[in-house]
Amino acid sequence: MAHLANLVSAHACTLIYKQYQFALKCASYAYCEAVSGIFTIKNNVDEEDYLDEPAAEYSINSTTWRCSCKFMCTHLLPCRHVLYLRKALSMESVIPTQCLEERWLISTLRAPCLLPDFTSESFSVASVPPRGSAPWDVNRKYQEAK
Repeated sequence: MAHLANLVSAHACTLIYKQYQFALKCASYAYCEAVSGIFTIKNNVDEEDYLDEPAAEYSINSTTWRCSCKFMCTHLLPCRHVLYLRKALSMESVIPTQCLEERWLISTLRAPCLLPDFTSESFSVASVPPRGSAPWDVNRKYQEAK
């Protein structure tokens, strides 16, 4: 986690840490390699958990370490399923740093922002013309439709 804190923003680190804690302490999953390089993973526990949707099965690509769960699809950060699977497969590192999205990296935040060149063509500024009349409300539309 210390290495991760040097790579990503504090917010991303907090999000991953919650997933990390759950994957290594509380989680119990059944997984199998459905196709070469594609694993399916499902919660083993029947009771509803605050992090998992009940009876949901996810797929993980072991080449890119992408999971089909909501967390990974929305945050683009490693989820508890990937972390659990990497631990179960005895990978060198539980957190796959190669799949961290650029938007979370500190190096991206510190990189100079290149602005596009402005056009040399002329332009003009004008006021917006006033609206002729107010839009019709529901009652007016009903009256006109009769």
